[in-house]
Amino acid sequence: MQVTGFAHMNEITKMYDLIEEPRGKIYQALLMYAQKKCPYFLLVEPPGAGVDSEGTAVLLSLVQFLVEEKATKEWPGTIHLGNREATAFTFNFTPESLGLLLDATNGLYEWRLPSRPENLSLLRPDRSPWLTSIAHETDAYFKISEKEKSELVSEIPDLDGLLAKR
Repeated sequence: MQVTGFAHMNEITKMYDLIEEPRGKIYQALLMYAQKKCPYFLLVEPPGAGVDSEGTAVLLSLVQFLVEEKATKEWPGTIHLGNREATAFTFNFTPESLGLLLDATNGLYEWRLPSRPENLSLLRPDRSPWLTSIAHETDAYFKISEKEKSELVSEIPDLDGLLAKR
């Protein structure tokens, strides 16, 4: 599989906060665009309370795309200081898994317990985060170059008003 869109990896990346949750058509457009750029996505089941039956069904629907499942205290946007580890699930981001993500939620911050695994992150080919979300804190940000940001807002103009440079 050839992944395009990261030829400028040597460019300096900047953080762009999402100042409002992408929902509906903007969320759909964002995931559709990202699926062409990011070959992986990550979801987390934090330590403590897990997903309910609805969240389990979402994870089971995605299992065919599972690349890695690991116990960890660190994932994009979070370092857990407690004794218990979370389970981080890395999946292949394909047109089929994209469809499942779009069926599961209508907004980025809907990825949270108990009805969903948490913190959807979209990952580059090297598995570094392109988009990180911390849903229960209603926080998300991109780590992208100026050129990547230009391409992103050119493709999804409504997203431009939702981005603030850190």
